[in-house]
Amino acid sequence: MSRRNGVRRARGSNCADQSRGCCGCCLRDFGGVRLRAADARGQGAHHADDDAVPLRRTRSARVGGVRGERLTSIAEWAAGDWPLRADLLRIEADAYISDARAGDRSLPTRCPPWTIDDITKHVAATFHRYVELLRRSRTGDFRPPFNPEDLAEENLRAVREFSGDPISSACEEVARFISLASDPAEPMINQRGTIPVGLQMCFGINEFAIHHDDVAAASGNSYTPSDEVVGVLSETWHALTGGETPSSGTDPWAWILRASGR
Repeated sequence: MSRRNGVRRARGSNCADQSRGCCGCCLRDFGGVRLRAADARGQGAHHADDDAVPLRRTRSARVGGVRGERLTSIAEWAAGDWPLRADLLRIEADAYISDARAGDRSLPTRCPPWTIDDITKHVAATFHRYVELLRRSRTGDFRPPFNPEDLAEENLRAVREFSGDPISSACEEVARFISLASDPAEPMINQRGTIPVGLQMCFGINEFAIHHDDVAAASGNSYTPSDEVVGVLSETWHALTGGETPSSGTDPWAWILRASGR
């Protein structure tokens, strides 16, 4: 893949994640190829409110490894020492973009009514939401963006109203989120409550991994991420399902796909 077609690190940064069903996209909104330079020529990639980044507020230790002012509680499922795996997010984003742009982007997928191009619009819009929610959380505003049960409707709306080139935008939004995320324990708002940034990044890894399989399935193929990625996603799903794990002898990636509604 050329240097113009992948996810780049944001310029000047020191960078080191849905409800079941496809319109609720892969989950309850979780979260070998190196990332390359994004094609960020302005085709829907830049947003006017992306320029001024509020400084992070003074932090204090909180329950579940999450720190931050005005944080009164965190869902038990989200508590824990979540990693900040920007490296795995880059790998999964780059692999997805490479395959999504290589084939017929008008093919229907198992996420009706979406085509491959629509799924790419979805991941671009999803990461734009991650960026906006992290920025808003840093101002002390921890209001959920919408109710958890409205996620599917929100995803459909975001794809319907999307403009610009989805591949360029997806590359840019992922790079922007990675450039902002530096502390895995920093609190940020999510539709399901306040969660650590590290967990939101796990959601993002899940977005690309599961939707990559959706894209591959559209042309009769399948996608399996690395064992390391599957391990991170297994921990994420273990938390989200209230402690469920694959039964003995069950392939963990197949279990994740089934848990996501595939």
